[in-house]
Amino acid sequence: MALAFSATALIASRTAIDNMVNDDYITRATEIAKTVSSSLNSEDVASLKKEVMNIYNSIDESNRYNSNNWGTPEFDEYISNFDPIYDLPEFQSIMAEMKEMQNQIDVDCLYLNYLDKESRASIYLLDAAEEDACPPGCFDQFEAMNSKETEEAFEHPEVGYPALISNTDVYGWLIYVAVPVFDKDKNVICYSCVDISMNQIRARQRNFMFIMAALMFALAVLVCLLGFIIVNRFVVKPINQLSYTAVNYTKEGDSAVHHGFSDLNISLHDEIGVLADSMKQMETDMNNYYTTVIAAKKEVSRMGEIANRDALTGVRNKRSYDEMIADIDKEIRAGETNVGVAMVDLNYLKLINDEHGHDKGNIALKKLCQLICKTFAHSPVFRIGGDEFAIILKNSDFDNITSLEDEFNTKISSISSDGSLPPWEKISAALGYSVFRPGVDKNMADVFKRADDIMYEHKRKMKQGYAR
Repeated sequence: MALAFSATALIASRTAIDNMVNDDYITRATEIAKTVSSSLNSEDVASLKKEVMNIYNSIDESNRYNSNNWGTPEFDEYISNFDPIYDLPEFQSIMAEMKEMQNQIDVDCLYLNYLDKESRASIYLLDAAEEDACPPGCFDQFEAMNSKETEEAFEHPEVGYPALISNTDVYGWLIYVAVPVFDKDKNVICYSCVDISMNQIRARQRNFMFIMAALMFALAVLVCLLGFIIVNRFVVKPINQLSYTAVNYTKEGDSAVHHGFSDLNISLHDEIGVLADSMKQMETDMNNYYTTVIAAKKEVSRMGEIANRDALTGVRNKRSYDEMIADIDKEIRAGETNVGVAMVDLNYLKLINDEHGHDKGNIALKKLCQLICKTFAHSPVFRIGGDEFAIILKNSDFDNITSLEDEFNTKISSISSDGSLPPWEKISAALGYSVFRPGVDKNMADVFKRADDIMYEHKRKMKQGYAR
C-alpha cells in the first residue's frame, strides 16, 4: 500500500513539473519568435527571400541536396550556388540585427525559414546560430511528412507552425517555434524560427526524480518491514505520519514550497528517525529545486518585457503597440474619447543605407527616436516598422498636440539643414496626427489610418519642397 501511494505521489509530481516547464518554455520561445518577426524590416526580408528562391528555383530538382546530405561533396557543390547571398546588404543587415537579438535574449538559435509548397521543402534563408549555422539554400524535405500540422502550415501559412518539443541524439531536448513574418499587406513572407535547448532543465528533473524515487522506495520498504516487526504506538504513529505526508505531499496547496516533513515532530533515534531525517532532507532538496524552477519562470517574465521592446531603439515595438491599441479600443467602447495617434516616418532611410551602410541608417533611426521621445515626453512611443514610429496621445500631450507638432517640425527642420552634421545625422521626417472623433470613428484603426494618410501627405510635400 505504501509503495503504491509513493508511486502515485512520484508520478503526480513528475507530471506537474513537466507541464509547468513545458508551458514556460513554449511561452518564452513563442514570445521571442514574435519579437523577431515584428522587429525585422519586412522589405529586406522579402528581398532576401526573393534572391534565395530565385537561385533555388534555377537549380534542377535532381541537383538539389537536402540537409540529410550535409558534408557530402554534392551538398557542398549545391550550397555553393548561394554564395552571392552573403554579399547582399539585406542579408548582412538582417544577420546583424538577429545576432544582436540572439545575444540579448540568450537563445541557442534564431533563423528564417520558407515553406515552399511546390517542392514540399522547408528552405533556410538565414541562420544566426554561432555554430553549425545552416547556409542559405539548405532545406529539409517534407515529402515523407503527412501530419495534420504540416498540411496546415502549407495550406494556411499565416497560422504558423505549432510549438514542438523534441528529443534527438544530436541535439537532445529542444523546443522549436515558428511565427510568420508578414509584409505590409499582411502576406506571409517566411517564418521567424526559434530553437531553445531544454537539456539542462531536463537533467535537473531527472536527478530530482531519481532522488525522490529512491527515498520513497526506501520509505515504502521500511514501512512494510516495520509493520511486520514492531506494532506499538511508538512505531505505528510515526509510520502513519510519514506515509500520510508522502501520499498528500502534492496536495498541500498551490505553493511550490512544501513543509510537510519538516513540520513532523519525530525525534526517535532508530530507523524511523533516520527515515524522517532523510525525508526532511528530500523535502529540502525538492524545495531548492522548486526555487530554481520559480526563478526560471521569473526569467520567462523578464523575456516577456524584452519581447515588447525594439532591439535597436529601446522603445516599445509593434507587438506592444497592438496590445495597447486593443486596450484603448475597450476604453473607447466604455466612453473614453480623449485619445489620438501621431505617426512619424523617417525620410531617405533607403538612401542612407545604400550610400553609407545600414549601420549609419541605424544611427539615423536612433537619432529620430530620441527626438520623438524628447518631444512627446508624456506619451508612449513605438517603433512599428522599419522607419515608422507611432505615438499614443493622451493627457497633456493630447491637449497640446498642436504646439508639440510645431515644436517637432521646428527641431527636425533645424537638424536637416545643419551643414555641420554628417549626412546620416541630418535627419528628415514627416509627422501626421489625428484624434478620435466620436460618431465618425469606430475604433483606433480609423484614427491610425487618418494619421497615416496625413503623415504621408506631409512626406510627399516635403519631398517636393513645399513643406512648412
